[in-house]
Amino acid sequence: MNRTAYYTDTATRFSEKRSRAERSVNRHLLMRRLQSRVALGILGSTALLIVFGMLLLILPAFKVHSIKVKGNDRVAVESVIAASGVSIGDEIMDLNKGEIVERISQDENIERVSVSTSLNGVTIKIVEKEGTVLSRSADASAR
Repeated sequence: MNRTAYYTDTATRFSEKRSRAERSVNRHLLMRRLQSRVALGILGSTALLIVFGMLLLILPAFKVHSIKVKGNDRVAVESVIAASGVSIGDEIMDLNKGEIVERISQDENIERVSVSTSLNGVTIKIVEKEGTVLSRSADASAR
């Protein structure tokens, strides 16, 4: 084998090894970039979800704007609302339906109570006890 062919053959092998090494390094760099972009995407998405969640808690859309009472014939609406303890402006997420039902159920003229909430209000459905006669005063509160 002559010297020129030996040097050319060695140079070719060396350049092949170098290009494999370069490809490996390039692959490694690309993987690192991809991993960092994915990590930044996950971090950004998490931050957006946290901000969105906090906005939902403080927006006025989740406050009580109306309180409706259904199913009452003899019991005054005002007395049911007063017994519930719910008032306009309360946070809907903070309401405990079980406690509201318990407070309203203490009225001896009410047989059953159910409470439902929506984005803007509270609906209280009551079933009055049969045979109960109530007298209403001038201010429409039950006595």
